[in-house]
Amino acid sequence: MAHELRGRVWLLPDDIETAQICPLHLVGEAMATEDGSAEHLFAEILPGLAKKIQPGDILWAGEGFGHGSSREDAALLIRRAGVRLVLAMSFARIFYRNAINLGLPVAVGDPRDTRDGDEIQVNLVTGEVRNLSRDLKLRVEPLPDAVRPILAEGGLIPYVRSKGRLSAGGSRT
Repeated sequence: MAHELRGRVWLLPDDIETAQICPLHLVGEAMATEDGSAEHLFAEILPGLAKKIQPGDILWAGEGFGHGSSREDAALLIRRAGVRLVLAMSFARIFYRNAINLGLPVAVGDPRDTRDGDEIQVNLVTGEVRNLSRDLKLRVEPLPDAVRPILAEGGLIPYVRSKGRLSAGGSRT
């Protein structure tokens, strides 16, 4: 995982549940396609967004992103769609952990004057964000030291396979 990520941003509202990321009745169909298809993402709350999302794009949500059930398929489908990074003003703890475990970088911050389609560059180590479309400087919370190696390996399972165990210094939350 690169520490600096650049991409086009799509803004999402507050309080998106995992069942709204990919509606439960569509999960089986969506999980059966591993080709990066995003057709079911946000289908019932943000119709048309899935067709706009391109590999390398960044999602920036409001408060409480990913609350609800602990289904990891929500983070997995976002990753399969090619989304490079998910930012939010706040995350449900279970979504945050599922995303990291699946190798999808996530960070907390306020998009302020960012708009759909803006190009941003995010440094996940320093927390610096540059909105290249609007010449804005923003901030997100830097990734914790214990999370970076997991993301660098592509998720928790690849990390454990590579290292043979979790690091003793890592957080257990």
